[in-house]
Amino acid sequence: MLPAREPTAGVPLVTSTKIIPFPVQPRRQLPAESAEMAVALPVRPRTVTFLAPFTLPGMDKPHKPGTFELRETRRSLDVSWDAYQISLSIMLVDGGTTEALDVSLSDLDQALAGDRAKG
Repeated sequence: MLPAREPTAGVPLVTSTKIIPFPVQPRRQLPAESAEMAVALPVRPRTVTFLAPFTLPGMDKPHKPGTFELRETRRSLDVSWDAYQISLSIMLVDGGTTEALDVSLSDLDQALAGDRAKG
């Protein structure tokens, strides 16, 4: 206990100090924090089919039509509840090469809608 003193203008009088312990829960390790799970596996394989040549943001020129694999990957966010960042990649096959192009769902939907309008 602190000794009593006269209050000073604007300064509160302190008569005692009490430390209250606060229970701290250990922080649980999220899947994204472990080295083995830094990148999750694709959630489900899907395909998309373009009937006409198409372009997506990030492409220099139109790509030939065809059926392409779409990979969806979930990464855990570092929060105390289950939350994920979902990213999509379309696997563009051309001859003997395959290129993974990151694409947003809205850009993909817009390209597919434009493809259907042409056909």
